[in-house]
Amino acid sequence: MKNFVSLQHLLSSNRKFRFRKYNFCHMYHNLRKFSTKMKIDATRNIGIIAHIDAGKTTTTERMLYYSGRTSTVGEVHDGNTVTDYMDQERERGITITSAAISFPWKQHVFNLIDTPGHIDFTIEVERSLRVIDGAVAIFDASAGVEAQSLTVWLQADGYSLPRLCFLNKMDKTSADLNMCLESIHRKLNTKTLLLQHPLGVGKQFHDEGKNYFSTPLTEEYNKSLWEECIHKRSTLIEDLADVDNEVAEVVLEKESTHLVPPDVLSRALKRVTLQKLAVPVFVGSAYKNIGVQPLMDAICKYLPSPSEKVFPGVELYGSSLCAVAFKIIHHKQKGLMTFIRVYSGTLLPGKRIFNASQNKNEKITNIYFPFADDYEQVSAAEAPSLSQQKTLDFALQQLLKEDPSLKLKYEEESGQNILAGMGELHLSIIKDRICKEYKVEAELGPLIISYRESLQEKLQHTINTNKTIGDVKNEVNVTLSLEPSDGYVFKGVEMAYTKENLDNLQSIRRHYMEALNRGIKSALVSGPLLRFPVINVKPKLHWLEVGRKTAETFVAAVAFQCIAEILKKGETYLLEPIMKVEVVVPEEKYSKVLADLSKRRADITSVEDRYDIKVIYAICPLAELVGFSSSIRAASSGLANFSLEFMFHRRMTEQECARTIASFSGFS
Repeated sequence: MKNFVSLQHLLSSNRKFRFRKYNFCHMYHNLRKFSTKMKIDATRNIGIIAHIDAGKTTTTERMLYYSGRTSTVGEVHDGNTVTDYMDQERERGITITSAAISFPWKQHVFNLIDTPGHIDFTIEVERSLRVIDGAVAIFDASAGVEAQSLTVWLQADGYSLPRLCFLNKMDKTSADLNMCLESIHRKLNTKTLLLQHPLGVGKQFHDEGKNYFSTPLTEEYNKSLWEECIHKRSTLIEDLADVDNEVAEVVLEKESTHLVPPDVLSRALKRVTLQKLAVPVFVGSAYKNIGVQPLMDAICKYLPSPSEKVFPGVELYGSSLCAVAFKIIHHKQKGLMTFIRVYSGTLLPGKRIFNASQNKNEKITNIYFPFADDYEQVSAAEAPSLSQQKTLDFALQQLLKEDPSLKLKYEEESGQNILAGMGELHLSIIKDRICKEYKVEAELGPLIISYRESLQEKLQHTINTNKTIGDVKNEVNVTLSLEPSDGYVFKGVEMAYTKENLDNLQSIRRHYMEALNRGIKSALVSGPLLRFPVINVKPKLHWLEVGRKTAETFVAAVAFQCIAEILKKGETYLLEPIMKVEVVVPEEKYSKVLADLSKRRADITSVEDRYDIKVIYAICPLAELVGFSSSIRAASSGLANFSLEFMFHRRMTEQECARTIASFSGFS
């Protein structure tokens, strides 16, 4: 049976998308070995929250089974579940105490806490939410948001937790998808993003057997379903465009919601989930084995890893131990056991730690890895990758304060910190300081030269567009131009007044001008050749009409697209950074160093004699100075030294541009 379709994977350009189904697999892993090798970015610390009897424990049991952690599926009504292990829980069929459990899933590891749903045990939920990074909120598809659903949702708000929603029990006769979505939107005051379209509800929403598969959906196969899903996907993209600028820009560029690629949607969905601007919604029936595996995939895609969740104060501990105790139980054989989350450092048996809440030292006897009511003894508990990352961040912040010539930015696409300095030697010393002074095993990637891009000729472009996003019609008619202007620094668009446009430009509202400038500024950050900033160009505004109720983000997106189109159709070129070089070298080594500089496109401006040494002054492209430190050290037997100072960016020749582009792209 086909139960639902995944809306984000549809592209109308190739007329396909898939019914999402999966194979059940049983692969048992040694979890402790698996988790110690797992990178911190592949870890998900999550909680399951819901109203009583919404299906939290049933969903958890399916997750354990699909991951291979258990060989049979536990059932609440049979009293054989893993996470509901207390006699009272199994007798009453409810969760009374939170249970922690870990399991692998598709190169990730889930540390999951199954929480109670009854209001009498809400303190268990509160303690669990404090130590997780994200949550899955489960709702009964026939009831929507219930009283305890609202309570736990507000508790999660208190800890700023990103969430996913799972509409469970879609096989019930009284299940109502639209009612649930409206209930979440109205009662929880949050925007919903439905990522799956169920093919029927109630008795039509069921499955037989355990073999799941994916089937392409084409217009020829089922035209009415195709059209319905195209409409649903367009609605999803419109809702996303309301809260995410990148999607809005792609919609404008493609001039259709049908052509937005799935990877753009995936990135946008993670952004809005982490920023808590909206919640992705999934459907299924855990009891009938439907939809749990796609939910687990979504946890990997959209909920944060520990490195993406900021816990204020943890960075102050550096590599020292920082942990939070969130649960205490009394075990019949092992005695008093404390559940903790380790944020940094290492916890070792026999080690004495300081208990901040009770202001005293305590000794750790044994450390165990939890599996509900079963425990595996381990030699240590640590958060190595996260601890190193926190220490690295702290080290970089201190070095940035000491050295204003250092610049640091985070590149979202690659997930890397980009460190910019004055040269190869400068960055090498910074790396050495990080390793030795802060004890962080950091590695520097290849040196990247900071080129610039510019435009050769004046060009003008007009965009007249209108798009309905949600219930709002957005209309913008804008004409912008770019013209070369050496040394110009963009601070705001310049008005190109004429008799014809004077009234139009003088009547523009301030907030629309601010949005226009934001869009232009964003477009100039990345040029068409190598995605470097665009400089020495002056943007001018010739016309702007904005429809009533048009969103500022839409105005910014249209301005971005207009400037991007000008750069795309115009002739652009690269500028390279030129450095002022001063080399101090003994006279007997002078000729070797001079010969080295001549190979690097250096222009010697002067040579100064100082007793038995020579001081060479030159200007040279920074790209040619990569490896210069090692080279002159070898040429002068370690007796020469040099200094660099940035002067300006200089236009490159066509041949130099071609070589540089080839070195970046790998193609000539």
